[in-house]
Amino acid sequence: MQQRVSQFSPEHEVSSISGRARLALATLERSGPHYRFRVEPVSKGLFRIVDSRTETVKGWRLSHMEACMLADQLELSSRCG
Repeated sequence: MQQRVSQFSPEHEVSSISGRARLALATLERSGPHYRFRVEPVSKGLFRIVDSRTETVKGWRLSHMEACMLADQLELSSRCG
């Protein structure tokens, strides 16, 4: 009997998602790092980026992916100084 092989490997699936989503998946598997900036849905198609330390809104985006990218940029800039 021949075994069916999937054309999509788990590595392929993980590499096709954003960095923040990939880290969120890792957090489900084990305890991960805490992020200072979080993305919150406000309404359909509108997301805000909030600083978790001060609860201030740092930006608004119309797509979830763009909001996550901004949160990643803010995260990096806060760690670099």
